[in-house]
Amino acid sequence: MPRLDYSGALCVEFYYHMYGYHVRSLRLVQRTSDVNRTVWMRSRQMGTAWHHANTQLDYSPDTQV
Repeated sequence: MPRLDYSGALCVEFYYHMYGYHVRSLRLVQRTSDVNRTVWMRSRQMGTAWHHANTQLDYSPDTQV
């Protein structure tokens, strides 16, 4: 995956679908210097529709999302 040559605030935007008996949770995790931090999470069924989400994180070149 390409790396961004950027440091600072970054908005992550995505769509998600959580429906069915098997649904537990969905997390967006930021990893920096071997430390994991949950920056967004939903846990439960959300119906049959697609949902829009976004969150802001502090990004540096050693960040993985």
